[in-house]
Amino acid sequence: MNNASSVSGDQIIWVAGETSGDMIAGPALAALNASMPGVRHAGIGGPDMRAAGMDCWWDIADLSVRGYTEVLTALPRLLRMRSKLAKRVLADPPALFVGVDAPDFNFALAKRLRQRGVRTAHLVGPSVWAWRASRLKTIRESVDHMMLLFPFEKPLYDEAGIPASYVGHPLADRIAAMDHDKAAARRRLGLISDERVITLMPGSRGSEIRYMGKTFLETARWLFSKRHDIQFVLPAANHKILTELRNEAAAMGMADSPHLHLAGTSYRLMKRMGYLPYVGLPNILCNDWIVPEYIQDAATAPALGTALLAQLDDQSATSRIVERFQDLKHELAVGCAERVSEVVSELVGAGR
Repeated sequence: MNNASSVSGDQIIWVAGETSGDMIAGPALAALNASMPGVRHAGIGGPDMRAAGMDCWWDIADLSVRGYTEVLTALPRLLRMRSKLAKRVLADPPALFVGVDAPDFNFALAKRLRQRGVRTAHLVGPSVWAWRASRLKTIRESVDHMMLLFPFEKPLYDEAGIPASYVGHPLADRIAAMDHDKAAARRRLGLISDERVITLMPGSRGSEIRYMGKTFLETARWLFSKRHDIQFVLPAANHKILTELRNEAAAMGMADSPHLHLAGTSYRLMKRMGYLPYVGLPNILCNDWIVPEYIQDAATAPALGTALLAQLDDQSATSRIVERFQDLKHELAVGCAERVSEVVSELVGAGR
């Protein structure tokens, strides 16, 4: 490995590839500002990272692309961006490079920087536990230290000989700090106060909406044909997906239903492309069949609706699920921003 000629010990380079990465890294930068005052942060980020004082050379929107067609169209521009970024970093080598998610962009960049003597870390491990386990070799060649959101990931990295730390999940921290006033939440969402609520989460990617959106809406219609004391909340990751879901609901004659509410939050489903017995992240995290899973052709409105009705009518089973998920929340809410700050501080200190 060739050592960089000089290291700017007061600068850390960050590259976040999507809005979720910006939301994760922003609080971590704020924590680092408190623990390592005077350290400068620069690279690619969004509003949360910029609010924490980061000098964004490029905005996160320049890197965020979805879907194979969009990626292929943007590939020449992304490769030019990565090349320019690498040259800029190597011209003034930082104390540490931290990639935040976006593994396809960040691992190749990290490998190039690491070969030139820059210490590298990565926040948010790719789903090697579900698919593309061969990525472990790429990670080992590219990253000095991995920061993982889920506790079950660390043994996989330990076995592969990759230094890693479990830092917890930032969303769990946010949930733990939220005001859990159900009546107020119902009012904000325009929900009927005395009806049961089912949240439909077909996904946050365009392909997920295309393949699953209609099925989830059909499930809502099937359920409402059986029970009239339930209402539905259907989150959308962004305005584009919200429009697609509304158009699909309108095509099905459901757009004006007082029992279907579209909201602006996000969720991500896992694909079955690997060796785990579970597909759903709740079951993976709990290492148990906590919730039923219906894959591919098995995911029909009657099958999904029947499973949901069974849960609605079995209060003891529902209580057990809620209790297990509360335990899971405590396992994940361990102060992600502070843990990331500690790991980064140690890596910067070790490189001096």
